[in-house]
Amino acid sequence: MFRKKLVRMFCNFSIRRKLMTILLLTSCLVLVLASLSFVISEAISFRTGVREDLSVLADMVGKNTSAALIFDDRENALKTMAGLSANPRILAAYIITSDNRIFARYIGEHTSNNPLKLEEAGASYPASANRAVLAGLRNKSDSFWRSDLNMVRDIPQDGRIIGTVVIQYDPLVLLEKLSWLAVFFIVILCV
Repeated sequence: MFRKKLVRMFCNFSIRRKLMTILLLTSCLVLVLASLSFVISEAISFRTGVREDLSVLADMVGKNTSAALIFDDRENALKTMAGLSANPRILAAYIITSDNRIFARYIGEHTSNNPLKLEEAGASYPASANRAVLAGLRNKSDSFWRSDLNMVRDIPQDGRIIGTVVIQYDPLVLLEKLSWLAVFFIVILCV
């Protein structure tokens, strides 16, 4: 019904008004498509940047804790992990030994005690890491299009793997960025 009214109204327009309407609708469509492509491009670029930063951070944590892993020096590993508090977007981080023990962990200030479910339920820290969860995190961290931002990196030493670093980043940061871009897009469209 509404569509018929619009078509009838459009048919009653003068040629000049029909051309103006067509040009306005075409311009709006182009603006919407350009804005959407900008938002998608920004989201991909931002996610790529975060993943690269997390990869570098995981490698640094792995290198800085490799000696602590070799000499079973949990205190130094915990000091290294405490440095992650400088970035409030890091929710949690773990260092897991090659024999699947949680060697050290960092839990963000506003994060639940076991955010990645790596620790067995009811187990006291330090505990064994849940192998299934770790394998799932490893597979998910290889996928670019996952909604979560986790990084899993092995810690190599002399050609063998002595441990694993797992870092969980706040996925809401991407949502916040997209929200601001959407607001910007709507304002531009309205203007």
